[in-house]
Amino acid sequence: MWDHIKNRGDHGAENWALDWLGFLPGKRESRRYVGDHIITQNDVAAGGPFEDIIAYGGWTMDDHHPAGFRHPGAPTIWHPAPSPWGIPYRSVYSRTVENLFCAGRNISASHAALSSSRVMKTCALLGQAVGTAAAIAAREGLTPRGVYEERLAELQQALMEDDCWLPGRVRAVSPLTRQAALRASAGDPEPLRNGVDRITNGVDNGWLGVPGSSWVEYRFAEPQRVRGLRLVFDSDLSRDTAEHRMRSNYSLNDAPVAVSPVITRAYRVDVQGADGQWRTLLSELDNHQRLVRYEVDVVARALQFVPEATWGAPAAHVFAWDVIG
Repeated sequence: MWDHIKNRGDHGAENWALDWLGFLPGKRESRRYVGDHIITQNDVAAGGPFEDIIAYGGWTMDDHHPAGFRHPGAPTIWHPAPSPWGIPYRSVYSRTVENLFCAGRNISASHAALSSSRVMKTCALLGQAVGTAAAIAAREGLTPRGVYEERLAELQQALMEDDCWLPGRVRAVSPLTRQAALRASAGDPEPLRNGVDRITNGVDNGWLGVPGSSWVEYRFAEPQRVRGLRLVFDSDLSRDTAEHRMRSNYSLNDAPVAVSPVITRAYRVDVQGADGQWRTLLSELDNHQRLVRYEVDVVARALQFVPEATWGAPAAHVFAWDVIG
């Protein structure tokens, strides 16, 4: 490949040098485990609506000819796949080795199905799912299969709480969030507690506020002790994929990668105490994150979230705001 880049095409690499080379090629099917479920091409084509979904793929199924560069015909046969399609938990642990997880390019999948699941971002989701399942297994003294049998709902909820989207699933919001009266200065705030933390199928699932003048409020029938807050801001995940692909190289004079303009940069949360007085509970001036959590300990009659600035967008777009008792 280096010979091709340097000598067999106009790649602009005349002044490039090879600085580092991995000592072992990472073939995508060098290892493949058999789990309690083997994902097939039919599963992928059907969208994988598994009850034990823990991640998702979205890449097409691409079947590369084994002869590679030496194949005289088309190098790839493309089989369409829906985006997204669900990946089941039963395919990320071994059927026969009871304490063995697998994540990445070795999950329990057929050759065709693996050609869709083996891409880097899907592998990252699988890593998060397996890491979370391993933590539950270690805490509860369970095998990987035991997590499926006894703690599947907890695993899925933990992933969604950590802002991992599971297509077809709705995150369970806290009881305190559900019970409170919710109102805003303008716009419908109900999507903030619908358990879907991104735009899906054309549905916005968020609340828009004008920085500096809008607010959204949870009010309780009686003063409540609040111990946590969870916020999910829009990070522009729905933008065209061509705009946010990871680049393979950067020139010395390239502009630095900036925070997405739609992220809410500055905001505050005000609390009305049992005495009826308002005060600022917390204030953030330089937020870069999509998912933000706070541990608090306050008795409140009401809480208000007030966006104060974005990283450039005209409106603050918030997908979720949970209050946790």
